[in-house]
Amino acid sequence: PTQRPSQIIVTQPAPKVVIVPRIIVPTFEAPPSTQRPASKPPTRITVPPKVQDPMPRSHALDAVPEGAIAAQRLSEVRQRQIRSMRKILRDKPQYKNKADLLFRIAEREWDEAKYRYFVKRSQYDDQVRAFKTGRLKQMPEEPKPDYSKALREYKTLLKQFPRYARLDAVIFYLGRGLQSAGESKESASYLLRLTRMFPKSKFVTRAHMAVAEYYFDNDLLASARAAYLIVAEDTHSRDALYATYKLGYVHYNLKEFELSLKAFKSVVDRLRGQGQQIADFTNRAYDGMTLVFVALDDGWMRARDYFREKGGDALAAQHLAKMVRMYEMQGQFERAAQVERYLKGGAD
Repeated sequence: PTQRPSQIIVTQPAPKVVIVPRIIVPTFEAPPSTQRPASKPPTRITVPPKVQDPMPRSHALDAVPEGAIAAQRLSEVRQRQIRSMRKILRDKPQYKNKADLLFRIAEREWDEAKYRYFVKRSQYDDQVRAFKTGRLKQMPEEPKPDYSKALREYKTLLKQFPRYARLDAVIFYLGRGLQSAGESKESASYLLRLTRMFPKSKFVTRAHMAVAEYYFDNDLLASARAAYLIVAEDTHSRDALYATYKLGYVHYNLKEFELSLKAFKSVVDRLRGQGQQIADFTNRAYDGMTLVFVALDDGWMRARDYFREKGGDALAAQHLAKMVRMYEMQGQFERAAQVERYLKGGAD
């Protein structure tokens, strides 16, 4: 079955996502069927650094009252600006700077939608705490961001001004918004369009990343590999390391086991320094390697030597024990017994 890691929250600037917005463009082109057919596993392997929510929680809204008041005042200013700009467009349909005005309206609508989501999210968290302590009888419904107003303006801009100077930004934000709205196929179609029309855009690597995630989630592994490689090779991208990590799983699913090991080892070697976040990411790369070692004939011995080098006997024993369980789940009981004998000191 296709192995796919899940995403975790990390403290890096929101892309977002590494995630991105959309418009009405040609239908997304799936690549030729040189890919493996989808085979969904019963569970997903945990994957690291990627912002799950493109709009992470605003601590200003729930930390101190002054923060919430300031955010509310900014919202009121934004709403006045939006009303003022919309009035200009109503009064002057042929306004000479209409494209720029539409872009600014879309930006303000996006920020306003983000603020409303933050407020609802804060209220939701309070309600969840009340539910857990018995003060609320029914579990509240989790809110979702609504960027429809901003997306509408971006679509209008794209349709009316196809030669707009900031068209790459318009397409990118459209793709990001659609991704946030759960419209992954349409989002990927816009972002793929961006990579083809504007290969030198500052948004192009982030667009490749989002497209790669779409391919991976839909088991289009050869195309995912190509897109992740582009991101991984961009040394200035904050997504480069995460793309390398995902390449480990792509190669594994394509049975390119040595390339998979190389990708996971590269992640570990590039992670330097201290901190829980780095340790978590490193451990997930170790787990990916463990999965690959199980697929190799001499895997447990190579795993023993590698993990000994990285963390001594304790780290080696930890991952060899995981391999025992994996061998047993796959019915490889002889190998499982061999590793168990080694762990008990009966073999080398």
